Amino acid sequence: MNNKRILRLLAVCLMAALVLCLLPGCDTAQEQEDCPLVDGAIYKITSALNSRVMEASNFGLMEGNYVQSMDYQGDLNQVWKAHKQADGTWAFENMSTLRYLTVKKESVKAGAYMGVCTRDEGNVSQSFTVEKADTGYDEYSIISVLSGLTLELEDNEKAKGTKIVQNEKADVLGQYWYFDMVDDGSTKLPYTFTIEGSLEHSSCPEISHYGDMYYCWIMGDGVSIKQSSDLVHWEYVGSAMPKPTSGNTMLSYGWQEEEIPGGNLVAPGVYKLGDQYCLYYAVTTGGSQRSFIGLLTNTTLDRTDPNYKWVDKGIVICSYQGDPYNCIDPNVIIDEDGQPWLVWGSWWTGIYMRKLDINTGYLDETDPELHHLGSQGSSATGVEAPYIIYRDGYYYLFVAQGDMGKGTYQFAVSRSESIFGPYVDRQGRKALDGYYSPVTSQQEGVTNPGHASVFLDDDGTYYLVSEYFWERSPSLLYIGTLEWDEDGWPVMGDNGKPVMVHEKP
Repeated sequence: MNNKRILRLLAVCLMAALVLCLLPGCDTAQEQEDCPLVDGAIYKITSALNSRVMEASNFGLMEGNYVQSMDYQGDLNQVWKAHKQADGTWAFENMSTLRYLTVKKESVKAGAYMGVCTRDEGNVSQSFTVEKADTGYDEYSIISVLSGLTLELEDNEKAKGTKIVQNEKADVLGQYWYFDMVDDGSTKLPYTFTIEGSLEHSSCPEISHYGDMYYCWIMGDGVSIKQSSDLVHWEYVGSAMPKPTSGNTMLSYGWQEEEIPGGNLVAPGVYKLGDQYCLYYAVTTGGSQRSFIGLLTNTTLDRTDPNYKWVDKGIVICSYQGDPYNCIDPNVIIDEDGQPWLVWGSWWTGIYMRKLDINTGYLDETDPELHHLGSQGSSATGVEAPYIIYRDGYYYLFVAQGDMGKGTYQFAVSRSESIFGPYVDRQGRKALDGYYSPVTSQQEGVTNPGHASVFLDDDGTYYLVSEYFWERSPSLLYIGTLEWDEDGWPVMGDNGKPVMVHEKP
């Protein structure tokens, strides 16, 4: 081969190599050196200016929530999964609700804000490039594919809560970021659903799965019913009870009003006992022990079935002033032997349980023993809304505790190897002494995530179903997966502050 052919072949090879390097997504050694990201890994993204991390505000529970700079707490709304796209650019998935980092309103203007939005494949407002900064440190620029502008702290401001915007590239610390891997993507993390449709007015929610439909039972309008085929898109479909008997009552049946004048219906839940579905609910007035738990029955949950009809069965149990308990917030747990138990309680001396007759849904009068499971202890924070599940050798007693008026309302848990207790928290302290381990807590913009239930779907997935409040909103529906740590305690997503992602050593 002569020298000219060798030079020509060398030139062609060099040109091909150059083209390959310029193609999006090429995995050259230089690119590997310049880009710190691993596809599918989870990162905290920290500003070089203020050492605070990029987080989705209000836990990303609302479409379009701003992205801001906050102190790192290890919460899921503060960490992002990096997805390498086919063209070599990156998309960043927030791990609280699985919404994606997005240029709000698909703006190409300098100063436009970042938010988190539902994934939209091919939407370049959710695509970014990552470039090594020429600072001599492991700092990187994040550049919007849509606008070509660089992500920065607004006005180069250091303060906590500063929003993230896009701006013209400049040599300022507010445009430089560190990527620290907190998980390689192999850990199964809880996450929160992005609820659509009928989100508001969702107090005391519980979910049932029947056929190809999910039903959510909610306090209000008698017993409100919402339905969904996927746990995401919900619609209101009516009530399990007739409309209230008059404009002066919230109750559906005249006998309810006679029993407790001016009472409110709260905390409905549906459970299958034998061949029928039992809907338990409570009627009470605020701060009073004059309460009762009532019962409706049905043979099906399919609203299109001709046999669908909720039948009023009256009162199951009552409480009066001076009783040790308050008969509200009913829950039914079926033990390892298939025996159902009614659990209830609120404030006073706490949570109680009695045996049910599986054939009637009423109390089993052959076994009148009353079992005391949990107390509020010496504190004045109250305990209510019990919900018991059985999993892997333990009965888990979930409760709501705190004061909604003071914004301290939260969901908490204790557990026992016996359905009768003693139930203990993570530190081994007894629920009868008022100890429960928090599952949720108050967070900025998200308040009172307390009254909740736990739903086990047919595929073995656990969900925490709750209500929360955002600023001055009515109660909003929350559904999130519930995972379990290596010690068998529940771990949830960002409706509050759970045990979360932690940095690797």
